[in-house]
Amino acid sequence: MKTAAVIAEFNPFHNGHQYLLQKAKEEGADRVVVIMSCDYLQRGEPACMGRYARAEAALRSGAADVVLAYPSRYASASAETFAFQAVRMLDSLHCIDELIFGSECGNTAPLLRCAEILVQEPPFYREALRNGLKEGMSFPKARAQALPEYADLLSSPNNILGIEYLKALLRLHSSIKPKAILREGAGYLDQDSSLQMPSALAIREKLRRNPGNTGISSGTAEEGDSADQKKKKNILLPSNGIPSESLPVLQKEIETYGIMTAEAYASILVERLWSCGNALELAAYEDVTEDLAGTFIRKRNDFQGFESFAKSCASKNLPLAHVRRALLHIALGFRKGDFGTDAGFVQVLGFRKEAADCLAAIRLNADIPVLVNPPAERDGLQGEARRLFEEELRISNLYEALRSMQAGIPARNELSRPVVKV
Repeated sequence: MKTAAVIAEFNPFHNGHQYLLQKAKEEGADRVVVIMSCDYLQRGEPACMGRYARAEAALRSGAADVVLAYPSRYASASAETFAFQAVRMLDSLHCIDELIFGSECGNTAPLLRCAEILVQEPPFYREALRNGLKEGMSFPKARAQALPEYADLLSSPNNILGIEYLKALLRLHSSIKPKAILREGAGYLDQDSSLQMPSALAIREKLRRNPGNTGISSGTAEEGDSADQKKKKNILLPSNGIPSESLPVLQKEIETYGIMTAEAYASILVERLWSCGNALELAAYEDVTEDLAGTFIRKRNDFQGFESFAKSCASKNLPLAHVRRALLHIALGFRKGDFGTDAGFVQVLGFRKEAADCLAAIRLNADIPVLVNPPAERDGLQGEARRLFEEELRISNLYEALRSMQAGIPARNELSRPVVKV
């Protein structure tokens, strides 16, 4: 049995994701395992929908066979940490043959050559990088200037993430074979939601901008619904961008909870900003540099919301995504040095019943804990794996509480959620 893996956020699951998963099978994979970010994402924001709905949408598309949870501490980290920890977890399963990822170039070879240089850091590269940083360039710009033959690759988001996956495979001396697939459909930052393969960003922005958009909905406002219920039932997913098998799952999630955004964390964030007496205390949080901590302290009097504050603190050398991650980590209480590099476990979010053989292989071969029934299995976790699990449980329940407050319904404890079986 040949097993491929995909690292994803599915925020939300759409046609482009289905295309990538199907390509993995067209390229010879019998099973496709997905490691999916849970409730918090690499852009520094909460997922727009819950993890179980996103996992079920991928499974119902027929292209994903097993979906594993990617802990938020790593899923909301910088691209290098995001990629390394995800690849490390996949490598620890000892049953993954290929890592499939989308890229703008669709060619593994040049991405791999670039990754090899970045891992080896030959003298010519180190000197050129150092000179660029001395000139005041941001790290990404200095790196691209140091490797002019790879500058185009290093300017495209999916190529960059693919290079990080390759760096991780090299550093781990992994036997997993990488394969880049040409990205189809809209670009990562394209906001045209009318396309057959719109970006996840385009779908999210359409939902946020125009809750009364046209499209196919599995529910309509009915007599007796509250005003909030009617509003949520008018938030419709663009049916052209979502696989038909997945659309009802995601639409039901929106009708129940609405859309989750970083603004739900604004009051938590501002309290933490003011609970720190100085920049040094703020700099103890993940992704918060001393300079950025100073900016947060200076500007906290002007705090009006999560997103507006993040934009006011971004700069040429600290892009908005970095600032968002730093603020999210402050709100979630992620401090530097909380965990070593080997903290990890695998939690199964869902699987296709016909792919039970793949799940069995994961459980048999993995050298990190594999959780299928967390309430019964959590006591078997030891050391950093247990602490990481408890942290994930805390912030998952926070996510659930905040979105349930928005929806006006009781929250469900993460430990009460069963594995999705399709």
